[in-house]
Amino acid sequence: MDQNTSLGIARHLKMNTVLKELDLSRNDLGSDFITALSDSVSLNIGLRSLDISMNVISSNVANKLSEMVKHNNLNILNLSGSIGLNDRAKRTIMKSFAINRSITELSLNRLNLTLNPMFELFKACKNNTVLKKLEIDDNDIDDNMKQIWKKLFVKSFSLVDLQGVSNEHGELVMKDFSSRGFQTLPINIFEMHNLSILDLSDNEISAIPSNIKNLVSLETLDLSNNNLLTLPPVLGLLPHLKNLSFEGNELISPPQNILNKPTKGLLNYLRTLSEGSVKYKCKLLVLGSKQVGKSSLLKSIHRKGKNLKQIRKDG
Repeated sequence: MDQNTSLGIARHLKMNTVLKELDLSRNDLGSDFITALSDSVSLNIGLRSLDISMNVISSNVANKLSEMVKHNNLNILNLSGSIGLNDRAKRTIMKSFAINRSITELSLNRLNLTLNPMFELFKACKNNTVLKKLEIDDNDIDDNMKQIWKKLFVKSFSLVDLQGVSNEHGELVMKDFSSRGFQTLPINIFEMHNLSILDLSDNEISAIPSNIKNLVSLETLDLSNNNLLTLPPVLGLLPHLKNLSFEGNELISPPQNILNKPTKGLLNYLRTLSEGSVKYKCKLLVLGSKQVGKSSLLKSIHRKGKNLKQIRKDG
């Protein structure tokens, strides 16, 4: 399907009230179409089944796709086999299923879902009361994870509560402490050395203690919607941390330009702070009358300052 045809379909969907099923699988839809489709499906009141499997979906339209998942009248959605989405984009999309109140059948086969997006899907399923059928075959999950999913969906298709997930050795690897009203971190967290994912979002936590460095296996940490003013440098010492969420905190440190960096850049900055190797630049102007000791002061500064590039005295 060429781009003009696909965009035309997306535009007509806004006004369509007759079409019930739409199969767009195995097409090169592109970012423009996904954006237009998301807007159209959100407004369409008749469409019940949408298949966009086996397509290339760019990560830069993840937010649009997420909005489509949140607000639609679909009962069946198939995203299986789509490529092009990075882990962060997949997490964004998985989160949106917590808000959806219409989709009863969801296919996510062959999406290369790894541990982090899967955990977002776990949490979404806890809040979703209408989903009856979920397909997640051929993803990057082991047999133990599949068994957990089987336990999650009981015969009546209602969902059981899920606060933690263990691996095949019985070691806790995912822990959900969100929305607990915590003001401080529970002490027992720091003994969970095999923890890969920790969700502390939507609490009242005002500080992260240095003991968090004990969580040496941590890959994903969600601190969003708390009372944090700073991100501690010790976070930069977590060797496997790849995903750090902190939205909804009124952070004053690190500076905003550092917070805007990708996670890797932010963690590198925090690591340098922790190691005491951050360098700052400043200009120093020494004023005063003659014979009051300006020269002696500058010489002393020069002796102690290893990185001073220029020392000049006027007057």
